[in-house]
Amino acid sequence: MRREINDPAVLKGTDLDPNDEGWVTVDPENPLPNPQLGDLERTIGLPYEEALFLDDVDAEAQAYWFTEPEEGWQTEKLRLRKMEELPDQEAEAEDEFRHTGPDAVGRTPLSELREGAVVQGEVVANMFYHGAQVDIGAEWDGLLPIDEEQWQEVGTSLAPGTQLQLRIHRVRDAQLFRFPIQLAAVDAELAEVVMPPEEHKPPMDLRVLAMPPEEIAARSEGMRTWTPEKVFLETQGDFSYRTGADLSEPDTRKEVSLTRQQHAAMDAAVDQLPGLL
Repeated sequence: MRREINDPAVLKGTDLDPNDEGWVTVDPENPLPNPQLGDLERTIGLPYEEALFLDDVDAEAQAYWFTEPEEGWQTEKLRLRKMEELPDQEAEAEDEFRHTGPDAVGRTPLSELREGAVVQGEVVANMFYHGAQVDIGAEWDGLLPIDEEQWQEVGTSLAPGTQLQLRIHRVRDAQLFRFPIQLAAVDAELAEVVMPPEEHKPPMDLRVLAMPPEEIAARSEGMRTWTPEKVFLETQGDFSYRTGADLSEPDTRKEVSLTRQQHAAMDAAVDQLPGLL
């Protein structure tokens, strides 16, 4: 995501360092190409030379070519400040429950939390589809699961800033689960309006894991399953007969040479697929 800095957008006659990466010089005589859009005129769709051979020409393109701006045509070089690139909000959201850097100093690691312990916490945020985010002084904030239909009953009792006494219901694998600390209500009135802790299905985030499926299944607390499947391969003759394809032409594919280790790895993989040989 990008946004334009609210600063003098155009500076004329500046003596700033021309090599400063925060600035770019625009020369009307030599327009800078845009890696995504091509030449400067490409921002409106097509250049004038190409439009000469078309029956219909975009009105915006015509205005670009033939309408002189109120301030006149640009004839001088301009110094423009580059737009500031904002942090990736989606990447930040992945760790919105985790405290890092100076903010993590003095906080309790996940490994030292004990399930069943009663802790004091402060509500940080409310997430309609997940529950209340609560800071309990650990390296990760905890989640008090609340179904979207229960928020109306909860009302303002879990507004950000509210102090709560909660119980640590589960501490999960932070590498697999989005909210590794699951909390449960201690207050009887609150416990009546939120879901029972054992009914919560913790969401997982597997987008960046380089982990075999059987290991994910073993560490997912039943949230993921993995069952090997048998794969049956057709011979060239079977494929030709079934599809009517003519495979009599010589194979023009490039021959690939494999190392001894690659051959061994392929043989081992085939041995794991029963019924293929």
